[in-house]
Amino acid sequence: MADKICAKFLSIQQRNLAVLGFNLKAAQRQYLVDKPLKLLFVLSCNFYWTYGLINFAIYNIENFDEITGSLSVFNQDILLFFKMFIFFAKGSKFLNLINRVNKLADKAKNQEYDEWMSENRLAELIAKVYSYTCRAAVTFSATVSLIYSFYETYTSAELKLKLPLKARFSLDGKLSYFAFNYITCVIHLNTMASLTVGLDSLYFWFIYNISAHFRILRKKLEIMAVNLRTNPQYSIEDDLGTIIVYHLDIIGFIKSLNEIFGEILWAEVTMSCLQMCFATHALMSEVDVSNAPFNIVVVFAVMIQLVIYCFGGEKIREESISLCSDVYLLFPWHKMSMQQKRLMLLPLLRSQKDAYLKGLFFQIDRNLFVFILKTAFSLRTLFSTL
Repeated sequence: MADKICAKFLSIQQRNLAVLGFNLKAAQRQYLVDKPLKLLFVLSCNFYWTYGLINFAIYNIENFDEITGSLSVFNQDILLFFKMFIFFAKGSKFLNLINRVNKLADKAKNQEYDEWMSENRLAELIAKVYSYTCRAAVTFSATVSLIYSFYETYTSAELKLKLPLKARFSLDGKLSYFAFNYITCVIHLNTMASLTVGLDSLYFWFIYNISAHFRILRKKLEIMAVNLRTNPQYSIEDDLGTIIVYHLDIIGFIKSLNEIFGEILWAEVTMSCLQMCFATHALMSEVDVSNAPFNIVVVFAVMIQLVIYCFGGEKIREESISLCSDVYLLFPWHKMSMQQKRLMLLPLLRSQKDAYLKGLFFQIDRNLFVFILKTAFSLRTLFSTL
């Protein structure tokens, strides 16, 4: 039952990754790419536009204000290529962790299962909102450039064409070339949105499921504490062993999540500084008003990505700290025997160790989010003085 429900809660991730040819339902990594031709096609469009963006930047290298918008999107392209590579290279670990998290949920009963369901419903709701927002942003960016092209062509009585992104290709100017570049640009933007939603929402699906297992663990502690208060003959050995094993499983999930997303978290943090810098500089220094909507979308997209990753790490850390408080506060220590107190030392000591997400060299939390924003705006100030 839990496997079927988890598949439902991962439907947003499955649909978005399927746009690129990935199959999140695969049992093994060799079946992760079930439509290689589709993946090759969308990658070709992305590489084509990555070339156009960097070619535009090189051609206008002396005008920094002109190229910051293209550099921001180019930076996002590199980040997504890196994420895709890590996802494919560690595909078996991704699939294995999904399976392990779901299997542990099979053991949940009654109120424990309700806790797990509540977290999964919230994760699904966030994934839906995130997906709809990214799709709306792609549609908006693609539509604005068309409306601007039609308006300029109508008012000036000559053909004036504008692509959603600033890029430079060998074949530009003609309507047929514009149509080809526009279609590939929409595919490029849709691919970027699909991969972003697929991997980012999979990340916070892991976060919310680990959070659910922390809540289930606290529920087990509450039940054991109630039994100690109400039943003088209650023996804690069996339940305590279950709790310790459950806690070890959760710690294993966090270690696996760090191992899987370590490089992605590092890349997200280090490259987001440049993305925020380029995007905000392009927004504040752009003379062409028609580029403002897209630059606004880019700034908000980067901000949302940072919120997802940094506050996901903060959520795990807070759950770990809450567990330590519960172990200490829930139990009637004055009624417990010396042997029972000794047995409780092991989970009490283990719960005091912080469980957190780490992007190779730094801890992922809200403090990191503030640091990235400060660094990005400091860089933007530096660039504005050049």
